[in-house]
Amino acid sequence: DIDLDKLGIMVVNRREGVYWVIDGQHRLHALIENGFAAYDLEAEVYENLSDEDMATLKALVDKCRV
Repeated sequence: DIDLDKLGIMVVNRREGVYWVIDGQHRLHALIENGFAAYDLEAEVYENLSDEDMATLKALVDKCRV
């Protein structure tokens, strides 16, 4: 069994009705590929960030992880 709570929180941006994954792309892909697409996951959700703001946030998330 996989403990979804141990995967960490994904970071996404919702813009024009589309969710853009800022951090967690590989986790999301692995979950979908392994049959967990229907599960609810925790996410830190931002609204209407520009591409520049998303890039800045991604860099900040990556820097904090080190």
